[in-house]
Amino acid sequence: MRITQTIMGIIMILIGAYMYIQLRNENLLKKINSLPLIGLVLFGIMVLYNGLTSTCTISILLEDYLN
Repeated sequence: MRITQTIMGIIMILIGAYMYIQLRNENLLKKINSLPLIGLVLFGIMVLYNGLTSTCTISILLEDYLN
């Protein structure tokens, strides 16, 4: 599971960075909503962090509600 999370995190970050670079080169970044692109990179960072540290960041946020 950790290997899968690490690979998926890297893929999500790379796809987000590639799309950002392509949109910036074509001057289309101002014409589209970049919020989904930022969300993709942020979720990729979260998944990569989860894979590398073997912790679940969502469980830390929901700890008070689960107990």
